[in-house]
Amino acid sequence: MQKKKIFFIFLFIFCTAKVAWCDNQFSKISGSPFKVSISINEDSLNTDFYRKTGEFYVYTKVKNISNKDQEITVWLQYGWNWTSDNSEMFPGKEAAKNFPTQIILKPDQEYSQQMEMISSAHKTLPITFRLGFSPHTELPIPEWMDVAKSKGITWSNSVTLAQ
Repeated sequence: MQKKKIFFIFLFIFCTAKVAWCDNQFSKISGSPFKVSISINEDSLNTDFYRKTGEFYVYTKVKNISNKDQEITVWLQYGWNWTSDNSEMFPGKEAAKNFPTQIILKPDQEYSQQMEMISSAHKTLPITFRLGFSPHTELPIPEWMDVAKSKGITWSNSVTLAQ
């Protein structure tokens, strides 16, 4: 019994170290100190507003996967930091007034915020998309930008809008 316990403790430590090492290697390979993940706020899809306009919300997370502090610029209109790889999906960017805030993310620290999204094809589903985060944007990321050539943007996981 004692040998099993030691084995599982060793296995846990090994796996934890492996995950940390892989995150650091991903940062080196991608060239980005960030990992970006998104998920659809399913409750926002169950509204008349979504059915009429195609507007809904996503949850976003930006994690510092490097081993040093990283600064990000976050705009009051959070959509200014984001772009989509699907021309039928785009972040809300309208703002009467907008100003940036500088945030320091320590290693392994996350910044999370909900963001408005607009689907021009919400009646012809499913739609799969990724979102790209720009940590130092000075103006909204234009929707016409060639995402294949974009630099300084970290891409999220893919999600599918299915309802």
